Amino acid sequence: VKPPSTRDLAVGRKAVVDVKGPSLLIGPPAVQKQFTFDLVAPPQSSQEDIFEAVGIPMVSSCLSGYNGTIFAYGQTGSGKTYTMQGLTNEEGQFIEGAEGLMPRTFHYLFQKVAEKEENQEINFTCKCSFLEIYNEKLTDLLVEPSLSSLSSSSFTSSSTSQSQKERNQLNIRESIDKGIFVENLSEFEVSSVPEMMSLLTTGALRRQVRETDKNSESSRSHTIFTLYLHSVENVGGNKVTKFSRLHMIDLAGSERQKETNTSGAALKEAAKINKSLLTLGSVIRGLVDIQKGKSRHIQYRNSKLTHLLKDSLGGNSLTSIIATISSTNNCFAESLSTLQFAQRAKLIQNEAIVNENKSTTVRQLQDEINRLRNELTQREEHQRAFLEQKRDADVEDEEIE
Repeated sequence: VKPPSTRDLAVGRKAVVDVKGPSLLIGPPAVQKQFTFDLVAPPQSSQEDIFEAVGIPMVSSCLSGYNGTIFAYGQTGSGKTYTMQGLTNEEGQFIEGAEGLMPRTFHYLFQKVAEKEENQEINFTCKCSFLEIYNEKLTDLLVEPSLSSLSSSSFTSSSTSQSQKERNQLNIRESIDKGIFVENLSEFEVSSVPEMMSLLTTGALRRQVRETDKNSESSRSHTIFTLYLHSVENVGGNKVTKFSRLHMIDLAGSERQKETNTSGAALKEAAKINKSLLTLGSVIRGLVDIQKGKSRHIQYRNSKLTHLLKDSLGGNSLTSIIATISSTNNCFAESLSTLQFAQRAKLIQNEAIVNENKSTTVRQLQDEINRLRNELTQREEHQRAFLEQKRDADVEDEEIE
């Protein structure tokens, strides 16, 4: 819950949200409504509180081989980018102590990777990608020549042989092995927090933003920062390979033209944003209906956003939604709509599984073959002994007769 700003207080706006544990009440007493979620973060909550509640369990699951998704949803100016990324200075560098969920997740991830690699026979590889959906077009935020602005020269791209033109031709694909993925999207291998932060900073500076009456730096696109984890572990002589991905999504906010006072290109951007968010809401309603036993065809392909989120909504992923709302009375309608969206989304049941491959060593296969041979030999010996005993018994019977 975003607290009233200095500007809100100066013009006499009042808070209409009351947090009580995992529940909140919104609206004046006459039309007050109550919502209950897994967690409700009151206005005084810190960035660390959100990270501990959402980031830590998600990272732990991804290290175990589960896919994960975290996305922030809410009206423009309600604190989505602040929650996901945090505060930055004029150069785009993150302000110490004000880092959001993503930077804190990076630090925790590499801390846990170092601990696991030190205490277990396991090796991790981490790659990253960063894209935006602007006016229903996909753009690689890490595409060259932006790489020249990175502070570290140790990055290696999995698609360095591609041309600039190919990298801008991003298409959504689907396969049995990868699930939903973006063709030609750059992936960069990273081995430290500074490298990952450089990628995040570079991509964030290239994101489409615009000033509106509601927000001085309103995001005009949806962004998806993805971590790809690959681990190889030796378990009792077996090589166990696990792979997972974590989407961290900062959605553009829904807008009402009369409040943002947009026109021209900004108005067209808002129309595209609202359309994609309406499609997202429609997909979630359809998934909820299916779980109630109704027959529905889910229109994932009606927008780039929902197509990319197909695995995250009802598929192979653990998904957390952070619904951001403003607490003031002038935002009551938008905040109520956000809470209703989150309430419906909470009813969706995903089917997350551990993504792993187990391979057995040659020695183990040989041991298993020898074991089966010995077992077969013992059975043949038992059968031969049984037949000999039976033959001797038949001979004795014939002599008696």
